[in-house]
Amino acid sequence: RPSAPAALLSLPDGWPREVAPGSKTAARLVVENKGDTLWLLGTAERAGSCMLGVRVYDEAGALVSERHGTPPLPRALAPGESATVRFELKAPHAPGLYTLKLDMVAQHVCWFEERGSAPLAVQFRVS
Repeated sequence: RPSAPAALLSLPDGWPREVAPGSKTAARLVVENKGDTLWLLGTAERAGSCMLGVRVYDEAGALVSERHGTPPLPRALAPGESATVRFELKAPHAPGLYTLKLDMVAQHVCWFEERGSAPLAVQFRVS
């Protein structure tokens, strides 16, 4: 029962502005627990387990893809702790401008953004 779930997500090496259709892009993602609650890990069915949520939107704002839990966090994170994971994304096949939105999810509880945490959003073009 997190009272103030919050995360700071960053891509210290950046994200490419342009990628080829269907290509895979990888980057280091730093995830920091900025809230007041220990992030528990577990399977997707376990209520409250924290995992990365990934959404990709097209230029019109329509959801193109969504996934949870990949990559998994390496360990539970207490407030103030951080971890680095290797993040990969397969680009959409259709050319256009897209927004990659990364947020943490407390499974069956909330997206952290719903509780006031700012997700990481970056734009990229598929061409």
